[in-house]
Order: sequence, then structure tokens, then C-alpha cells
Amino acid sequence: VELDDTDRESLLKLFTAIVKGDGLEAGRLMLSRARRQDCSDPEAFCTSVSELIESVRGGSGLKLSAVQVGELLGKVLALCCTHRVLLEANFASVVTSIAVLEGLGRHLDPELDILAEAAPVVLRQALRK
Repeated sequence: VELDDTDRESLLKLFTAIVKGDGLEAGRLMLSRARRQDCSDPEAFCTSVSELIESVRGGSGLKLSAVQVGELLGKVLALCCTHRVLLEANFASVVTSIAVLEGLGRHLDPELDILAEAAPVVLRQALRK
């Protein structure tokens, strides 16, 4: 998946919100960047995204041994369907790629904490902007 500058910036902002544990901001970013959305209750969508992120971050972080990343991303997509938020095709492709990489990562190092490893990279990139 090749991302243009706008898509890259959008994903960077979304991942930064997730790394910081700001699920409400993650939900708002998903809504604002959606190609099309007919969400009747944006606050409920953002709250649901926030609760989902907190449920994962609260326990073991994002260790592959404890979190099924593909399942988590599936829940995010289900929330988008429920609240009628159409994700950009590039974002959906990145989500699919992450789910595929999860299997490889789980096989190589199930104790890897994706959030802990990604945080410095994501925050460094965010500061460059």
C-alpha cells in the first residue's frame, strides 16, 4: 500500500492518538477523515472507539501474546459499519496489512508489545510535522 502525503498524515495523527491513549481523538480523526459518513451520533462513535482502545491498552499493552490485533481491527471496522463511517480505501488496506503482519509477528515474538515499540517512532514522526 502506497500512501500519499495526506493519507500518511492522517494515519500518523490517528496512530499518535492511539499511542497517547486518546481514544476520543482517534474517533474524531476517523470521522473527520472518512470519505463519507452518515453517523447519526458522532459522540457515541468516538466513545465506542475510546472504550475499545482503553480495553486493549488497560491490560497488557499490545503484546501479541495477549491481543489479537486482527480481531481488534475487526472490531474497529465493525464500529465503523454500525455507525455508518466509510473508511478511506488506503486506510482499510493498511488495516488489512497490519492484520497479516500480526500473524508473522505472533509467530516470531509473541511477547512483542506493538504499542511500546511503535510509540517512539510514531511520536518522533509527529514531532517532525
